[in-house]
Amino acid sequence: MNIYYLFPFNISQRDCERFGVHELIRRGFNVHLLIMPRLFYSRSVAHTDYLPEGAASVMKAQTMQDVRAFIAAAPADSVAMSYLGATPTDRKVLGILKQYRLPYITAGLMAIPIPQFTRREKAMRLLRSLTWKKAMQAVQRLPFFPKPEIDRPLLILGAGTFTKTWFGPSANIAYIHALDYDLYLQCKADPQPETETAVFLDQYFPHHPEAMTHGSKMGATPEVYYPGMRRIFDAVEQQTGLRVVIAAHPRSEYEKHPGVFGDREIIKGNSAELISRCKLVILHNSTSVSFGALFGKPMLFTTTDQLEHGYAGIKYFHKLLATFGARALNPDVHSPDSFREFIVTPNERYREFVEQYIKVPGTPEKPFWEAVADMLTTHPAIREAMARR
Repeated sequence: MNIYYLFPFNISQRDCERFGVHELIRRGFNVHLLIMPRLFYSRSVAHTDYLPEGAASVMKAQTMQDVRAFIAAAPADSVAMSYLGATPTDRKVLGILKQYRLPYITAGLMAIPIPQFTRREKAMRLLRSLTWKKAMQAVQRLPFFPKPEIDRPLLILGAGTFTKTWFGPSANIAYIHALDYDLYLQCKADPQPETETAVFLDQYFPHHPEAMTHGSKMGATPEVYYPGMRRIFDAVEQQTGLRVVIAAHPRSEYEKHPGVFGDREIIKGNSAELISRCKLVILHNSTSVSFGALFGKPMLFTTTDQLEHGYAGIKYFHKLLATFGARALNPDVHSPDSFREFIVTPNERYREFVEQYIKVPGTPEKPFWEAVADMLTTHPAIREAMARR
């Protein structure tokens, strides 16, 4: 069976692990990679140097003609694994899939609650990050602009029940679980003793690269943000005896910013285990909140005045607070010593969060891509789609 991955971005070794490329190759599938950042971002984008060993073919597309030739060559027993979105460029690629009758699977793995935006808020979000390319895409979305016909996904790989809410009642969803659940399973398989620590789920707010590459507003300056967070950490450590450890954002580069968290330990790439062993989780709206819910840890949500008035994702944060029935400690408003008043402890809302966004009851207790590999050869919708080709 042939699997065609559609990546609008460059891929790394971590991406190939996270998106199942390595696992599907290991399971004997013929895996083909279509890598298209030059079509989606800029022709000056350097293509990735990483190529997974064992891939059947790789296309680093320069033009839509490259995309068309790659898809046209797909054998009858093929299905695409799409990481495309909803821009006009995405629709062009999906239109080519329809032309060559190549069915595709996509993922609907929403990790945190998604708020509702008014039309005005949507317009303001677009204007704040407007570029010439985004302006052209907005024009191409207008009703009078011709658009290629596309098919609906053959299957949507779902996590929690919110997948159905987001995609609608007619969506064909194969429930598995959120990708982070794999790390939870690994920790459960090799449990470690609890430590006297509190873990801060860093989001690299003042320096996040998306502020440069996508025009996203992080809403924090280093001169204000880090001292405010250190005051909270100091209060937690002094009153509880716990040691605050920083679970660094995967894209952080704190070697360029020494001392911003004081002399506290900064660890990257190990959030699940750190949370599994800690006694308190401190966070804003990191997607790693899922580990706090899964491991049933007390959580302390925090914010700042700068984030409240300048962070592009503040509505997501407020939605997350409402989901857990929490209030956020703001060191610009509240005394950090009052942090205990803001801690939420495991309750029914934790279970509801897990069921809505991470995993529905009864789905396999196995790694995500193992479950997908099993499904690819057995799901009736996939068999029927291949028969039609």
